Amino acid sequence: MKRWMVITGVIVSVTVILLGRWYYAEKLNDIATEAQQQALDTYMEADEQETAANDANDSESNEDEDGEGNDPTDTDVSEADIDRAMNLPEDISEAFINSIEDGEEITITVVASESAESDEGEAWPEVLESYLAETYDNAAFSVTAETFGEQTTLEMVQENAYEGAVDEGTDLVIFEPLLWNDNGVVGQDQSLEHITTMIAEFEEYTEALALTPSQPAFQTVNYPAQIEALGDYAEESGIVYLDHWSAWPDLFDTELLDYVGEEDRLPTEEGHALWGEAVGQMLSGE
Repeated sequence: MKRWMVITGVIVSVTVILLGRWYYAEKLNDIATEAQQQALDTYMEADEQETAANDANDSESNEDEDGEGNDPTDTDVSEADIDRAMNLPEDISEAFINSIEDGEEITITVVASESAESDEGEAWPEVLESYLAETYDNAAFSVTAETFGEQTTLEMVQENAYEGAVDEGTDLVIFEPLLWNDNGVVGQDQSLEHITTMIAEFEEYTEALALTPSQPAFQTVNYPAQIEALGDYAEESGIVYLDHWSAWPDLFDTELLDYVGEEDRLPTEEGHALWGEAVGQMLSGE
């Protein structure tokens, strides 16, 4: 009896050992299989990602070859605009460059007589805005006009009409100081005194200021002397002078009547276009 118990114990022990080894072997096999599957999944995922990346690169390469997807960056365009602005007079250059670098509109206010108004086509400030927008690569321009009809410089000062004409933070004021309105009404020295008064007001609100003469007038004699005095005044005062008169036909050439009216002496549609483009060229940095 005792012998059978020993034999039975041995058989049970051997069986347990064999079952344990079998279970352990199966466990190792499962672990190995799972590891192999994970490795395969990782490989497949990496392969898919690499394929997708290669497809994207191929697509970009094709776009480059076709000339697509190569839009110039804002930085590149701004650098081109800055190069232009650097060629302008110092105050104007600095004002333009600051707005370009900040990604803001370059604001220009034209303070003028009725010569900056037009019932037919664009007035010269509008022509100026279009010209600058087409000339610069990426810089945006906003040109507005504050006009004072037939008022003289004397009336402007007496009535303080010029106050509030310029918004604070304006980049550039272009002042056409109503000299045609003053012609034969206000003396030359008085005109310049009034102009000085108004400029002092404008300079409080703008980064830069320039003077520009009124339009030429057919067969006039004293009026050109007023314009010449304005140019001298600008030079002596260190003010930028946007002199567009050289772009017009001679005062005694009948061709001038294509650009200014014979009776009212105001710019025609052609005159506005000539004036706006002439000033635009002077602000283009070319």
